[in-house]
Amino acid sequence: MILEKPLYNCYKIQNHRIRSLIIKTLKRLEGGDFYSYTLRKIFKDYHNIDIGMYTYGGCFVPSQVDPYTTIGRYTSIAQNIRLFNRNHPMEFKSMHGFFLILN
Repeated sequence: MILEKPLYNCYKIQNHRIRSLIIKTLKRLEGGDFYSYTLRKIFKDYHNIDIGMYTYGGCFVPSQVDPYTTIGRYTSIAQNIRLFNRNHPMEFKSMHGFFLILN
């Protein structure tokens, strides 16, 4: 808790290396991207990306996710992918392709 607020404030510096170091440090301090509240706050405030709790993976790479994207809770996103801001049906229990093909 001692370093999280200064790291959040330093993130406004527009330098890729500094920002990468801040993300890496926060992951270490707060138990990984799975649990980090500060990472979620950074992505919401600085990148307009809303990431739900317990979501982890490639969504914490700003260049891989479009601004104004909302990602729900308990989501696993592969590394080295590119997310585009698209909607998917919310009325299904699962987003697995099998359920989308049936309808």
